Amino acid sequence: PTPPYAGIIARHTWASRGSSWFPRPEDLDLFWHRGRFVGPVRVRVAVHSDATGRAAGSLLLGDGERLNSGYCLSAGQSASNRPISVKLLRLGKEVLSMTAGFRRPDGFVMSLQRDGDLILGRVNGQVVATYRDPNPLGEATRVGLRRDGAIVDPSETEVISPNALTYTFTRAPAD
Repeated sequence: PTPPYAGIIARHTWASRGSSWFPRPEDLDLFWHRGRFVGPVRVRVAVHSDATGRAAGSLLLGDGERLNSGYCLSAGQSASNRPISVKLLRLGKEVLSMTAGFRRPDGFVMSLQRDGDLILGRVNGQVVATYRDPNPLGEATRVGLRRDGAIVDPSETEVISPNALTYTFTRAPAD
């Protein structure tokens, strides 16, 4: 679905955390951050259940264009009484698969972190995936998120990095 703030410029969108994210035209459930993050980075998002009770989302560290261009942490749960299934992919190929605990009634929080060759995935603050990449993907400098069957709001994301390269603007958008 189209994001609720699409096409509306207001203080809630232009200057909010959500304004740093843009959807891919061919996949409106896939959002990439406008910035580039070289070196250590951590992205965190809240995943809320959709109308069917399903909660699933993915976090990405890639090239900002293609879904399988870097690392992807996917977490999902078909119903609240099932464990959360978690997968970590590198260039579209699964490197880890595991289950985490149960989500809270309002969904779950997931995060993906890169620090050198170390990739960490967390669900509800617990480390559920640890992967040391023997050949780290240096070109994976963009962070992304995908709604795989849930309500995921880009304004509820957090990106932490000591090395963020982003362009805001050189002129005010209005005189």
